[in-house]
Parts: sequence; C-alpha cells; structure tokens
Amino acid sequence: MPERNRSENILSQEEAKMYHRLARILPPPILGQPMASLLTTIPLTSVFSNEPANSWKDYIQNNLRDVIKLDDSDFVPRGTIAWPAGSIPIFQWSEPTAENPRSEPIFNCGGPYTRGRTVWSKRNNDRNTNWLRRAYRNVPEAEIFFDAMTNSSTKEEMNGILNANFPRMQSTPFDDRVKNLYSTSIDVVMTLDSGWDTPLEHTGSHGNIVPIWGGEYDGLTGAGMVEGELRCTEAYVGELLRDDSGNIDAERVSYRMQKIDDKIRVYRDLGLPMVVLPHPALTVIGTGPNAYMMSDIAFSHCHSVSMMLRHPRYNDETWDHYNRAMDLATRSFQPGGPNYTLASLRMQSSVTIEEIRINLDTFLESLDLEDYNAPISLLHGEYVMDRFNTHGYNQYTIANDMGLDPHSLPGLRMTAEHSTLGVAFVDVPTPIGYGCSMHHEYDYVMMAGVAAAMLHYRFSLLQNHMFGNSEE
Repeated sequence: MPERNRSENILSQEEAKMYHRLARILPPPILGQPMASLLTTIPLTSVFSNEPANSWKDYIQNNLRDVIKLDDSDFVPRGTIAWPAGSIPIFQWSEPTAENPRSEPIFNCGGPYTRGRTVWSKRNNDRNTNWLRRAYRNVPEAEIFFDAMTNSSTKEEMNGILNANFPRMQSTPFDDRVKNLYSTSIDVVMTLDSGWDTPLEHTGSHGNIVPIWGGEYDGLTGAGMVEGELRCTEAYVGELLRDDSGNIDAERVSYRMQKIDDKIRVYRDLGLPMVVLPHPALTVIGTGPNAYMMSDIAFSHCHSVSMMLRHPRYNDETWDHYNRAMDLATRSFQPGGPNYTLASLRMQSSVTIEEIRINLDTFLESLDLEDYNAPISLLHGEYVMDRFNTHGYNQYTIANDMGLDPHSLPGLRMTAEHSTLGVAFVDVPTPIGYGCSMHHEYDYVMMAGVAAAMLHYRFSLLQNHMFGNSEE
C-alpha cells in the first residue's frame, strides 16, 4: 500500500484525506466560546509544561512506571546497538556459542526466512534487500547498514563497518520506551482555543489552547481500540510489515503496538481520550455532499467523550448511565444533515437506545435487505481486497483477532415511536476497533447518528406508503 515519502509529503495521502475531512466537520466557532482547533503531528511531550512540578522529566520519575505498566524485568540491561528512536534495530549481534564463539550480526526483523539469519548469508538476496529498504526507507541510518551489507568484500570488513557505525551498548526496555515516547508525536490533537476571538492588541494573559483528545491513524499494524484496549488484526496489517510472501513481521508489529499503547496510556493518565484507526476507517459511505467517512464516527465519538469529561455534571452521581449515553448519542456524528439528526427524530418521536449483542451471521444476511444502501468506496481499496482474497481474511478474522465473539458483537438498538407512523427500530453493530480509550462502556452509542438517519428514512418510506394508499 502506498506510504508517505517524508522528503516530499508531510502527511501520507491517507492521513491527509482523513484530517481534511476531520477539519471540515469541526463545529463552527461562536463568539465568546472556546473554538475547537485541529493540530497535526504534535510531540507527545508538548502536553507537559517546563515547570518542574509538571515537567516531562518529573513525570518519568514519578508516574511513568505505573502508567505504562512496567515491571522489574523492564529495568534489566540487555545488549543492543546504537539505533535511532522510533524503529526496531534492523540487526543485532548474536550471542557467542561453543560452535561459533564470535558474535555475528543477525537480522532483528522480517519473516521466518529473514529474522535470526546472519546478515552475511542474505547479502546477495536482492528480493530480501529490496523489501528491507522499503521497510526502513524513513531511517537514514539504515543506508549505512545496506551499504556495508552489499558492498563489503569480506565478512570481516562488513562487521568492522557495522561495529564502527552501530556500536554495541547496554540498554533497558524502560530506556527504549522513554526514548520512543520523547521522540514520538500524536497524529492529530483536538484543542480548545479560548483566545481565538481576542483582539490582536490585547496584552493580558487570556487565551489558552488546551488539548482535549488525540487521534492516531495506523495503516501499518491495523490497530484499533476495543473495550478500551489497543488490539490489532492480521487482516489489517499493511504491506510494510509483511515480506514479499505476505508473512507478517510479528516483531515489528509488536514494537509499533507497544509505542502506540504507551502514548494512549500517557494521554489517558492525563485525562485525554484517544482513538486509533486502521486503514478501513478511510471508507467513504455515499457520494456528493452527503458522503461521509467512517473515521467521522470515531472522531466525533472521541470528541463527545472529551466533552463529557469536561461537563459540569461529570461527577454528579444523579447523571446516570442512560442520560450520559443519550447525551453522547446526541453529540455523535449525524450523517443525514440537519433534518435527519437524532435531535430532530426526538422532536417527532419517543426515542430510546440500548446496548445489544448482534450475531455477525444474522447481520451480514440482513445487509441485502437493508433500506440504507449507499455506495461505498475506499482509498487504495484494491490493496485491501487483494490482501483479503490472498490470505482468506473476512469479518470473522477481524472479530476473533480483536478479542470479540462474532456471534455476540456489541451494537446499538434505537427504537422510535411515532404518533402516527407507529414503532420502528434499527440494530447497528459498533465498528470494530473504532472505540475510545476512555469510557469504552459508551462505545455502542457512536452509531446513534447513523441509526437516527436510518429511522428517518424508514419513517419517510412509511409516510409515502400511507399517502399512496390514501390516494387510491
């Protein structure tokens, strides 16, 4: 699948499309109220101040161990090489054995035909080298490695170059994770700007920009949030984490998952919810002005959760689960326009929502009979379809990998009782992996806006049918 070229594009085509869309669905600013403002590629440490009591250094010393769930083994030194943060080292030195008392550089990544093999033994394998170049093309230091591997005349010459440029060192898993967190960024951060309408000549202290939630697009591991936890499915793992035969580089997937999970845990500890979306979140439903992207649903829900966290009644025990759920449902993404929202449906009907369990078999069978049948498109969708066909992936693969029972998927039932048109309801499953890192017990309401649009459509069909009968 096409990926970013950092020398030409700040964002990949996929990320740019998603964030363009997110910027368009932001609520319009209102004078006197904070304005929602979108920032992209923001350093994780930017949420910490330079004040000693609130600094990143202080946070590492006093909070980080518990936040990212470290144990004693994470502080045990181990042999590694000097390698830039953000990617797993492409090679490591083997442990000396009785048969081979001298350490050899061996691959630290790749599928079963690469990982653990000596670098020297694969030096003439152009297919393997080309794949590794694609996988590490955003790591400038990797070019030194490739030059040593492909141009050295002897093993000793290659080992000397690698030793000189990637010296051996001792490091702990804790050191590596801190280094990654310090150098990493959040793909998109939603903020509230309280000073957007302040006159330019104003010199007071009014006008802060505070983060309220974060979002990540991960087309590499196919990770997503399920029940408040980061999980991934092999069906969504991108091409750069597979070898040419389609085998998944499990070590690099695990490494990247750890990086993302640590970011989520830090943000959650600071009271900032996050959403992590795989490539299918770029799926577009419909065409023209009424088209929407699946990421709209997840981003809107995460925004709603952040608003609930800031709500004056958040700590009010009388604000019960159902009323909180209905408040989040009203704030959910409304794809049908102003006349087809949940709010307008509630003005016409008595509406109730409830969390249900949906059998995937039953749901897939019902799709052909569904009233709401809009065209669907996906950027680079041919890559995804080819991957599914080649490896035999399906919706059951995704559900099982994500730790869900395909016969009992979380979903929403919305029931509306109209005074003249009667009662109608719709059942919609929660998109797998689109959940929020905080208050996942409300994830089922993210589809409330979609469900409301479907009920509006059904009531319009009933109304047309009634008028048709009256004309006869």
